[in-house]
Amino acid sequence: MPTSIVEKPHSYENGITIGSDSYDAINIVNANRHLHGGAGSASSVIFSGNSSASDKGIRFYNYFNSLSGGSPIPAGSNILGIEIVAPNTERIWTSGGSFGNAWWRVYVHNGTSYSDPIEWDSSASYSGWTFSDSDRKAEVTGNTKAYKNNSSGEDVLFGAADDLHGLSWDVNDQEDWGIAFVAGHNGGANTAVTGIERGMGMRVTYEAGGATTKTVSGISTPSKVLDLSSTTSIINVT
Repeated sequence: MPTSIVEKPHSYENGITIGSDSYDAINIVNANRHLHGGAGSASSVIFSGNSSASDKGIRFYNYFNSLSGGSPIPAGSNILGIEIVAPNTERIWTSGGSFGNAWWRVYVHNGTSYSDPIEWDSSASYSGWTFSDSDRKAEVTGNTKAYKNNSSGEDVLFGAADDLHGLSWDVNDQEDWGIAFVAGHNGGANTAVTGIERGMGMRVTYEAGGATTKTVSGISTPSKVLDLSSTTSIINVT
């Protein structure tokens, strides 16, 4: 049962609609750093606002393809699970200047449809973070508050190797598979500054599909085969 490498996206859509809800474009700093092969200074997707700010959203997609050294998932594969992964020090956090309260929801996209909001990991406590709506909504208050990943090394932030998030996944649509992040201010007078730092990866667990076949060229319909250990024993070939 193979597992894809963790890939970062090649593309993003800033300002999105999920169902009947529309989200304005979010502020993005050093966008290239969020993408596959991106390098340079620290980067963030930032929601910054107070009670008058509109809700914001962004979708990253096109994780798996052959561009720029990417690794597409083999054709015919059966998709078993989707995870959102922090490959190193990537995280969702609040800045040192954040004193308000913000909320987050996260979705995955199978190329044609969004999932319901996916679950945050509430199995441990994270300073400043609380979860509601069956762990499908996160709220964060205070500055320098990180969700889950506080050190180097790979962390699974959402999903599991057997979690399809209620969607069907067709490997032919893999270039459009994506992750959407939406955020907004959660009330109060103080400004909240919260974001995604350095970009998130997607990991897909899959089972390779399709039968393995061998072709013998130049032979039509053998009528008798003797001693299968020897290719010289094929007789009566027409």
